Amino acid sequence: MLPILKKPGGKTAATQPAWRPNFRDVEHLPDTKAVRTAFFINGLAVLAALSLLIYAVFKEMKLKVLREDIADWEQVIESNKATSDGAIAAFKQFQAQEKKLKEAETLLESPLVVSDLVYHLGATLPSEVRIGAIEYRAAGVNLSGSVRGAPEQASGMVTNYLEQLRKDPVLKQLFGEIELTNMSRNAAEESISMELVLKFPAPTKGKK
Repeated sequence: MLPILKKPGGKTAATQPAWRPNFRDVEHLPDTKAVRTAFFINGLAVLAALSLLIYAVFKEMKLKVLREDIADWEQVIESNKATSDGAIAAFKQFQAQEKKLKEAETLLESPLVVSDLVYHLGATLPSEVRIGAIEYRAAGVNLSGSVRGAPEQASGMVTNYLEQLRKDPVLKQLFGEIELTNMSRNAAEESISMELVLKFPAPTKGKK
């Protein structure tokens, strides 16, 4: 028969002190977290990086499409440039011809006969006054000329000629106002340059 076993030292297991954690010593407590906080932080960082990457790729794709559209439109514009330039040039020519046509219509509708006006101005022109240009416009007639002499004397002659035109009975029937628009001294020719405008009367109501 086997001898009865005895525990060495004669001490039973019940006399050994049991181990218990000290909850006040935080550093020596076991780590009981199933998922550490660092995992969530790293996950959020990766998610943010992926979001930025997707956004950048999306923006780059939109820019690429926009560049392609711009290139296509520039090609269309370049291909139509010659036609557009030709149309613009033709339109400008049309405007110039239209202006000439309107001036011709105004001339035909006006009671003024230019040749008669030139003849009358030449017949009544004082000897000291010279007419250099007569320009017919829709609003009236512009006269430009000069008067030779000393400044004081020549300026007086210009004023006298202006009054002569205003009192002329023939011109009164054709024009509503006669004004001196410019008078300047020409030292090189020892004369006074002048510019006059003979305005047609304003149309009365009921007439175009």
